[in-house]
Amino acid sequence: MYCSEKHECAFRVISTLFLLTKPGEQKQARNYFIRTLDNNRAVTILQQASEVNHLRKNPVTVLGKPVQHIPTTYEFVRNEGLASVMNLISEIRGRRISPNSNIKLTDVIANDCPISIYVHCHKQKPWHGDFRYWSDQKNQLKVYLRKRLKDLELLPV
Repeated sequence: MYCSEKHECAFRVISTLFLLTKPGEQKQARNYFIRTLDNNRAVTILQQASEVNHLRKNPVTVLGKPVQHIPTTYEFVRNEGLASVMNLISEIRGRRISPNSNIKLTDVIANDCPISIYVHCHKQKPWHGDFRYWSDQKNQLKVYLRKRLKDLELLPV
C-alpha cells in the first residue's frame, strides 16, 4: 500500500476471504479498495493494477448477429430492455429445455440467428449461461426459434 502524508492511499487488497464450497474445497474471494481524493489517480491505479485484470474482461458474449456494443454485466443484470431466451422458448414449446438435457441453448441458436443473443457466461460453467435478447426483437426471434426447434425436433407434435 502507498500512502502519502495527505492520506491518499492507493490500491490495496484489504481482505481475503476463504469460502467453503464443498467439503475439503476452498474458494478465495478478495475485496479491492481504492481511497484517493483524486479521481484521475484512482483511474490510473486501476489501469495499472495487474491484480484486477480478471475484472477487465466482459463476461457477456454474443451469439448470432455481431454487434458494436455488448452490454456490460451491470447492464445485463439490471435487465433494462433485455428478455430471457428461455422464457420465449417456454412460450413456444409450452415448457423449458431442461438443464439436464443433452440440448443446450448454444445448439439451438446458430450463427444464422437474425438478431444478437447476449450470454452472460458463468465462470465455473462456460457452456451454461443466461441468454438474453432485446425485447423489441421478440417477434423476429420467435420466428427463428420456432424454425430451429422444429429442425431439431424439439417442438411437440
